[in-house]
Amino acid sequence: MQTTVVKSGRVPFADAADVVHSLSWKGGRYACRTLTPDGGSLSEPLFIIGGSIHALHSWPRLEKRLADRQMIVFLEPPGVGDSDPVPGGLTWEHLTGAAMNVLDALDISRCNLLGTSAGAPTAYRMALRAPERVARLLLLGASPRLCQEANDTLRSVERQIRQLGDVPPGKEGSRQRKEQARALVNIFLASSTAATPVTRHVVARAMARRVVVLPGHILGNFVDYNRTLMIDRDLLPAQAIRGVRTLVLTGEKDSVTPPSDGREVAAKIDDSVFMSVRAAGHMVHNEREVEFADVLTRFLTDASLAGLAYCGPPESLAVPQSEAASTDLDVTRSSTSADSAATEGAEDSSSSAMTTP
Repeated sequence: MQTTVVKSGRVPFADAADVVHSLSWKGGRYACRTLTPDGGSLSEPLFIIGGSIHALHSWPRLEKRLADRQMIVFLEPPGVGDSDPVPGGLTWEHLTGAAMNVLDALDISRCNLLGTSAGAPTAYRMALRAPERVARLLLLGASPRLCQEANDTLRSVERQIRQLGDVPPGKEGSRQRKEQARALVNIFLASSTAATPVTRHVVARAMARRVVVLPGHILGNFVDYNRTLMIDRDLLPAQAIRGVRTLVLTGEKDSVTPPSDGREVAAKIDDSVFMSVRAAGHMVHNEREVEFADVLTRFLTDASLAGLAYCGPPESLAVPQSEAASTDLDVTRSSTSADSAATEGAEDSSSSAMTTP
């Protein structure tokens, strides 16, 4: 499997190469972008799978803080951004296969994996499918199933996007489009408490500027992704991840994927830690960009996550595999004893076969 180079150049603010690759998965075209620092990477490549509206250039602030010392791979998966729609509709299996295809095409044997928001279910499945290829897993804004408020939020976003699509061209239309874009952004930031009101205003303005220039088909892909995969659906498989060091991170004030959801996700992963970022909502990487870059760098380099002023303390919520196995054994023994008692004195001697050793 190979990639086709679409565009290559240099990162203007770092000593790094910037390359956009075109890929194909099951007949559909999609893309990824790599930033490779000249001086080498501080850890395994960081593979970022963003939310359903994230594209190849959706992480400028993180780039500026990491591009000179960390190789980064940005994914624009099938059905997102400018990538081709998926015949028959999106599935998590299709998205997971496309993401694994990126690792093969770029000859990356092992990566650090960051899955954010609607990208978290794909990242989870990658670590479940091939744990040996994931050095570290960071899930930001992850949820096993969106709460009612989050589902309502996405439906509101869809309505706003449809109104954006109805805005006529011209000067008046441009003004309306800006207003609709601000309304769309405010849905996500409505219950966020950023570091300061000024920070929130800056984040909202920057996000609205990006939304207002998005073509209709990209916004349409965003709506289709959420409707097909996110709203009123289970997002994660029942199987637990084993053998992958994991950090589950959530904004303290996030109402889309609240901390309770993050804790539930962390409890499913054997070697995991949960942390909440103070004074942040769902857009942690935008609302607290300096702090997010810091905790990410610490995680990539196995530095301590304890005592960070901008985060709650690390919480280990998962039952270790050895304890889980012991608990399963105790349950089996209890069940065996109960079955033996229930069949004691029975005339049919074969009843002892009902118990398990």
